[in-house]
Formats: sequence, structure tokens, C-alpha cells
Amino acid sequence: MKKHTWISLLLLTAMLTASCGGQTAAPVDTVESSNGTDTAMESVVGDEPRITLDMSGKDYGGAEFHIVNYDNVTDNQWVGIPDDIFCEEETGDLLGDAVYQRNRAVEEALNIKITSEKMAAAVITGNIAKSVMAGNTDYDAVFTTMIQIPNFINSGIVTDLYTLDGLDLSYPWWDQNSIDLMTVSDRLFSVVSDITFIDKLACIAMFFNKDMAEQNDIGDLYAMVDSGDWTYDSMLSLSRDVSRDINGDGSFDTADSYGLSSQNDFVYFMLHSAGVRICENTKDELIFALGEERAIDVLESTFELMNDKQRFFNRQTYNMTVADGINMMIDNRTLFLARPLQTVMVLRDMKADFGIIPFPKYEENQTSYYTPVNPYPATALVVPRVIEDPAQTVDVLQLLACESYYEVIDPFYNLVLDTKLVRDEQAAKMLDIIFDSRLYDMGMICNFADIFGTLVKSTGSVAASLVESNESKVQKEIDKFLESISDYEE
Repeated sequence: MKKHTWISLLLLTAMLTASCGGQTAAPVDTVESSNGTDTAMESVVGDEPRITLDMSGKDYGGAEFHIVNYDNVTDNQWVGIPDDIFCEEETGDLLGDAVYQRNRAVEEALNIKITSEKMAAAVITGNIAKSVMAGNTDYDAVFTTMIQIPNFINSGIVTDLYTLDGLDLSYPWWDQNSIDLMTVSDRLFSVVSDITFIDKLACIAMFFNKDMAEQNDIGDLYAMVDSGDWTYDSMLSLSRDVSRDINGDGSFDTADSYGLSSQNDFVYFMLHSAGVRICENTKDELIFALGEERAIDVLESTFELMNDKQRFFNRQTYNMTVADGINMMIDNRTLFLARPLQTVMVLRDMKADFGIIPFPKYEENQTSYYTPVNPYPATALVVPRVIEDPAQTVDVLQLLACESYYEVIDPFYNLVLDTKLVRDEQAAKMLDIIFDSRLYDMGMICNFADIFGTLVKSTGSVAASLVESNESKVQKEIDKFLESISDYEE
């Protein structure tokens, strides 16, 4: 993802208004890119030159390009967020209007008509399968929730993206982490891109209450992230003495305040932030990795923390809703809150200031931060095995991603940062770190033998025994999955 220099809301609005007002861009010089594609370069905000795809002579005669998009509103109640695929008209919403303008630009460049259809997880695979098996070309592209990807693969209804002639995945608007970590047996059936931003809101971050941080002399957390000192141990050290038995009843419960709050999913948050995945992907095979020494160490540390009710508040232990858990931070009773970035939609009305930082490293010598991604709301692109015009599909997707990279991502940053963080010059840099370090785990996406469910329900277990008792079941399903890929028919 490109690096963003934070600019004011008024300046960004002015820039977008000017760009939508029909002004003619200055001429640019066409150059030959390193991959052989004709591109044009023009200056943009910051030091990064703009890549302009050469779509001259492309005319698809007004053909409809029909996109299916996973319905996060119905399934996850993620409301208040503009649709990242299709907006019917301009409404004055900065991000929604950017999506609208992006689609219009692509439609005009290629002479197509973009249409969209929302589908819930319960029906999305079945509907696409029915169309593909009948040989119909009803759908040109699908943005499905990540946990549905194995169903698409096992049903034999999606295209290996490496076989789409002309689809250059080396551009910066394609998430290279997703390409590296979701390629299995030299095949890539799904990819994450800048076409969507719901996947980015599914990234797990650490929110912190600035008022509580100041009251407890926490120090500059942004500087700690920059220096690489933001680690699991430093998080524990900073949060250890923040917990308070507010009502004085001698126990810690929903009435008290805490240094760290999350839910059962904190198990995989910690695994992934340590760079540990359920399955390691060598591109030739998937290897069950939880039995490795470091994985066991991370699980043991995580289980120990989560079982300490004074140090760690788990909303699910008390049958509290997501909103209940978030409200504890709003009420100044949580210092650190581990949640998806979508949580900003709730926290924006919080009276106290809050900040956003990446999940901590497991240890200081870890080479980088890693960002967990919740695969239940996060979407990824798949292309149906039967499509009307592969060349059109490639051109539309490439141009949609390019336009999103330059015209949608900045307004998206604006939505996340909003007025609470506009004064925070480091906030955009933290988002860059979060998005650039996303970690994808085919072991979790496929959830072999319900290993994910087993982990989040077993925090009272001995880690080594838990892994050992599930290893053979998981491996059996991995082998079956790899066999289905090897037999896959394009």
C-alpha cells in the first residue's frame, strides 16, 4: 500500500472536488515499465509517481460488468460504512463519492456498465456454483468473505488467477502479502486488493485510551512503535498496573477497569502478531505449524494472560456483546482494546481521545510487526471459472484496482482517522504499518478440522497437549484440500 502523508480534511476535500470538476490534467510522458506494460507517469501527493495504465483503444461496447459483493451489513451488522464496490450516486459523502467517481472513470475508459449485487455468506457460494455449473456468465467478479474461499475452491468454480492472461499482479494495488501467503501448489484462487476497503477494516489493531495513557504515565506509544520497542512484554508492563477494582468488592468483573481488553479471538491475534500461522505455506504444500516450539511458546503465554482476570478482560467470559466491550473503553475503563479497525465507527463519539497502533511484536528481535486479519468479515477477490470475456475482466479489475489505489484509499484513511485523529500526525503512519504488515493464514481461512474454533475455546488447556491431540485431524483435512487443488480443472 502506498505511504500516506496526512493532510487536512479541508485540503483533501478541495483536492477531490477539483478532480471531480472536469479539469483537464496536464500532459504526461508515456514510458515503458519494467514489466513491459505501457504506463504514464505523473506527479501525485508525496514523492511517489503515478502509474497510469494504458487502456487506449479498449472498447467493450457498453457491456455490463456484474460484481457480487459479500453483504457485511446483513451478516456482521457493519453499518455506517459506504459500499466499497458500488455507490448509486454522489451524496456528498467523501468516501462514497470516491467509489462512485472511480466506477465512472472505469466505465468511461472501457465503455462498460458496472453493476453490483449483495449476497450473504449463506448463499454466495451456492449462487455462484449454480451459475458456473450451468455454463452461465452471470457474474464477472466476486468479492467473498475469506472463510468462503475454500468452498469456492472445493466446488471447482473459480479461476486460478495466474492463468488469466494479462493480469499483472505485481502492481502495488494488489496486496503482495495475500499473493505470497494464499498461493497454494503454485495456484492463486483469491487475492486482496485496494478495490475494497472492508478487508482493511477487518485488520486487528490496538486501540488505546489517550486520557488513561496520560493518567498512568504510559509515554509516547507512537515512538515506541517507531523504535520497534512495542512488544508483548512492553504491553504487559504498561497495562499491568492499570487494572482497578473500582467497586472494591475484592474481585475483577464488568464493573472494574482494565489495562487490556479483547475476546476469545485474542488467541489468534497473538499467534499472527508473532508471525505464527496455523499452516505454513511453501507454495507447494501446506504444513501444520502449531507444533513448532515458538508456536507452543506463544500459545502458552497467551493462555496464561487470558486466564488472569485481573490483567485481561474477556467480554465473552461475561457474556457481553461487542458493543458492551467497546463501551468500557468509551467509559474510560479500558487502556488497550484489541479489535478490528471497524471499531472506529463506534469510538468516533468517544469523549476522550483515542489512538490506534499495530498489534505488538511478540519479542523485540522480531523483524517486523504483523497484523492479524479477521477472515469472517474480510473480503477477497475470486473470479468465476466461467466468464463472458476474460480480457474484459482483466482490464476492468486492473483499472478498478489502480483507480482505487489513487482515488479511494486516501478518503478511506480519512474515514478511519476522522476528526478524533485529525490532529494526530502519526495516525496515518500507524495505518500504513498496519496495512503493510497484514498476515494471511490458509490454515485459519480453511479452518481445517475446526482448529480455529478449538483454539479460541481452549484457553484453559495445556498448549502442547492441545496441539498434539488435533494434529492428525488437521493434517488429514490439509491432505484432502491439497488433493482437491491438484485435481482442479480450469
